[in-house]
Amino acid sequence: MKKLMCIAMVLVLLCGTLPVLAQENGGNTGVLLLTPEEAQAEYERLLREGIIEENVPQIMPASTIVDSCYLVHAVGVTQSNGYYCGPAAVLQALYASSDAYGVPGANDTAKQKTLASSSYLRTDIDQATSIYNMPATLQAFTGKTWKMLHVSNSNPSYNIYSSHEKYNAVIYLVNTSSLSYYKGDPYIHYITGTGIYFDANTYATTVNTRVRLQDPHYSDKYNGDHIVKMDDLIKALSDISYHNLVYCN
Repeated sequence: MKKLMCIAMVLVLLCGTLPVLAQENGGNTGVLLLTPEEAQAEYERLLREGIIEENVPQIMPASTIVDSCYLVHAVGVTQSNGYYCGPAAVLQALYASSDAYGVPGANDTAKQKTLASSSYLRTDIDQATSIYNMPATLQAFTGKTWKMLHVSNSNPSYNIYSSHEKYNAVIYLVNTSSLSYYKGDPYIHYITGTGIYFDANTYATTVNTRVRLQDPHYSDKYNGDHIVKMDDLIKALSDISYHNLVYCN
């Protein structure tokens, strides 16, 4: 109980910066920014119901490194409107695990609409997507357990690897101003992770570690496949003050 209270207090303190962040950056492609009270209540509810578990980023154990890179099947999807980055990122993750066929819809636009419905991400109701709705939605179509992390200046390489090694994507909630290909342009945005690259000599640190991103942004300036430094990704994640990484356990 003491641990839970501490985590909840951290959420309250951190989540209080979110609305300000969105206003300062002036760009949001469809992320639901909760108030501190909403974030605390939702987090505690999902813990009680067993939908999420308390997790922390894990350092890559030496015995795990087999290959220098772990990549999953990447199919690019463009968010079909200005606030569908959540459904598009989830759909890309379902393509990675070959589960997108199970999403009702004749094409990617229709599939995003299904994912945005009240039965799954509730994007159409809120005009934005809460990260807290992602694990259950992904589990509904993959049959696998998905978890969330809060990454704050920590190294999540093992969690990313563990998802990719089992042929699953991850989803990042980022402030894009820290990603090199955005050239400082700030959006609060969901992006699908489809790969991680290690240097065998520096596996336990972020030195020379890179990640592959499949960005569903509606602008051709940012949409598509990108490789960025892990340090840049960590900064982008750390700029978002509540759970910011969804991965398959």
